[in-house]
Amino acid sequence: GRITQDWLENIRDWCISRQLWWGHQIPVWYDADGQIVYVGEEDPSDAEAKDWVRDADVLDTWFSSALWPFATLGWPERSPELDYFHPTDVLSTARDIINLWVVRMIFSSQSFMQEVPFKDVLIHATILTKDGKRMSKSKGTGLDPLEMFDKYGADACRFWLAEAAMSGQDVRFSDEKLESSQFFVTKIWNASRFVLMNLDDFDPDYPLDLSKLNLADRWILSRLRSCCETVSEALNTYQLSNATRQLYSFIWSEFCDWYLEIAKPRLAGDERKQVQAILFLGLDTALRLLHPFMPFVSEELWSSGLKQVHPGLNASHLIVANWPDAEHLPELDPDAEREMELLMETIRVIRNLRMEVGVPANKDAEMVYLVESAASLRTELSANAGMIARMAKVSQVMIVAKLDEIAQAATGVAQSTQVVLPLAGLIDLDKERERLQREIGKLAKEIQGLEARLGNPKFRERAPEDIVAEVTRQRDELQAQQALLSRKLDSF
Repeated sequence: GRITQDWLENIRDWCISRQLWWGHQIPVWYDADGQIVYVGEEDPSDAEAKDWVRDADVLDTWFSSALWPFATLGWPERSPELDYFHPTDVLSTARDIINLWVVRMIFSSQSFMQEVPFKDVLIHATILTKDGKRMSKSKGTGLDPLEMFDKYGADACRFWLAEAAMSGQDVRFSDEKLESSQFFVTKIWNASRFVLMNLDDFDPDYPLDLSKLNLADRWILSRLRSCCETVSEALNTYQLSNATRQLYSFIWSEFCDWYLEIAKPRLAGDERKQVQAILFLGLDTALRLLHPFMPFVSEELWSSGLKQVHPGLNASHLIVANWPDAEHLPELDPDAEREMELLMETIRVIRNLRMEVGVPANKDAEMVYLVESAASLRTELSANAGMIARMAKVSQVMIVAKLDEIAQAATGVAQSTQVVLPLAGLIDLDKERERLQREIGKLAKEIQGLEARLGNPKFRERAPEDIVAEVTRQRDELQAQQALLSRKLDSF
């Protein structure tokens, strides 16, 4: 903003004539002596212009383009379209034509219309070739959008471009990123079909009973509201990449990978109606939030899916449905998010231990010990031991304050909780030693990075106290994990 303002305040005269074959011919006529005799919006009559010659130059492209905000709406006539659409709200453009076009539209509109043509200017990145060069039609390095749509789908392309466009730097074209978006579309489709399949007997009039929510329910509804708030704020402030990242994280990880898996057995029991109500609310809200970025798949799933199980939805199609209002969703629940994060981290650690030591995916481990000194956390873990067992494929979960050393066991750490997976004949000790050494080395690098920050006088002087305290806490926690793994390695 400051650079543009400086440019405007120190602007120089602008030569607006060009010697080109195509453009708006300058409305200036000369007599036989080369003197200007007429300038006007309307051409002179044939009688007047009998011995006159019109200037052969055309207006500079950017002069003509500078008139675009109002010239396209009927100006100089005061048309209904001009009254309605000028000024507009936002202009989207690339950074390389800010002064060539954007600034000139602003001062042209101020001169001819006595108002600025738009409130906000959205500067997007430029998509470069894979090797970082500008795309060129003449060099054959451009891309055909229709071919991209055929290969990846229009929704996948749109989602990736929305994410990449708001980067602070230009972005190289990436087939891998488009493939990732394509996989995301497939994930959304498959998860939605699963939800719809389990809504065949859905009762739209069933009231969601907030008093009967379990931890997973409270968590997903809290995350749903947080997602709604974040995406809405991101769109209001044109931070499209923030919106796409939040949608990807919520839909792929939290809703699909976690909540749907937790909900599956509950759909076959007495909680079916309650779970159905949560699944419907979650999918309905997610599709509405997703619609600006993936209009085709979200419209199909909503109009031909959710609308069929709940005909009373307040629109014929998603494109004209109301944007979700976070205030109408259940309140944020920080306690549920904290408790659930511990459970998910614990399950992830158990899964990783199983995978690293080669326990077959279809085989339940007989036992896992969760060693936690804090009584309150042991209570939380105990209350959800069944979920941990099912999600981590373990027959029995034992939550204890202390545990004697187990000779053959894989260990890990989930926050402050030590995870001990007895292996009893399932583990190769040499491989376990190698794994522990890798983990200790990884922790050492992370600790070294944090200690370098804490040892930097400038960091301690300039960083807020809470940031310094947080970095110190992270270092201490990693050191505790490192010491625990080192003791385990020494026991072999």
